[in-house]
This record gives sequence, structure tokens and C-alpha cells, in this order.
Amino acid sequence: MFNIENKTGEPLVTVVGSKYVLANIVKKIDTDRIILHFVNYSKPVENIKIKVNLEGFVNSINKENIRLISPDYVPEELKNLTVKGNKLELTIQKLDIYNVVVID
Repeated sequence: MFNIENKTGEPLVTVVGSKYVLANIVKKIDTDRIILHFVNYSKPVENIKIKVNLEGFVNSINKENIRLISPDYVPEELKNLTVKGNKLELTIQKLDIYNVVVID
């Protein structure tokens, strides 16, 4: 499990089930856009569970404004997407090398 922590020590991003997938989170200046980068340093992995806690960064998340962008030529579809206020959980079906999740 890999965590990127916010100032209070609570994880912003938790990647469950893959030791070699690293996450980076960026908030675009002067917007509410959040960009999550996922890089895989091992063989391709499937069904990676992601937990995101944006408390203190955005007030709420609209499920309709979450999308996956993948140069890996895999289906750009998120599974098990749930949103509760400013927290979300999702599953990335497949990650060969690099994926991006954008939250507007």
C-alpha cells in the first residue's frame, strides 16, 4: 500500500494491491481540477483499487466529472466509482505503464 499524505497525516491517495504503482497528485492552479498520475514500475497490473481523500482541497466531487486518460491503449473506463463528499474510491481495470485520472 502506498500513501501520499496531507498535512494532517491522513492519506490523500491510497493505492491498494500493488507495491510497484506510484501515485502523484496535483491541483491545477486557480481551478478545482485535480490530476492523479499513476506509474507502474512492474509488469502490467489489473484491478487496482484507489482511495482518494481531497478534504481541504475541494468541497465536493461530481462523479460525472471524473475521467481516466491512458496512453496504454486500454479501456479508459473506471470501475466501482463511488463518491462521498470530497472522498472517492475507484478501480483502474488495467495499468501497463501510465494512467491519469482527472477530477474537474
